[in-house]
Amino acid sequence: MPVLAIERYAFAADKVGTAEVFKLPMRASPRFVNDAFVDRVRNAGLRAVSFKPRWISDGSAAN
Repeated sequence: MPVLAIERYAFAADKVGTAEVFKLPMRASPRFVNDAFVDRVRNAGLRAVSFKPRWISDGSAAN
């Protein structure tokens, strides 16, 4: 049965590894980025880019 909705995100650090940008294998998955990517975007002074936290580095959900 396909996943219809994700209520809470939890990621396995060993599966994500050092990827700064990744998506789930589902066709319509959003892109996820880590703190290093967010810092790079902010340090570059890019505007009109926003990020919505989905999880905290300690593994807790940020929803």
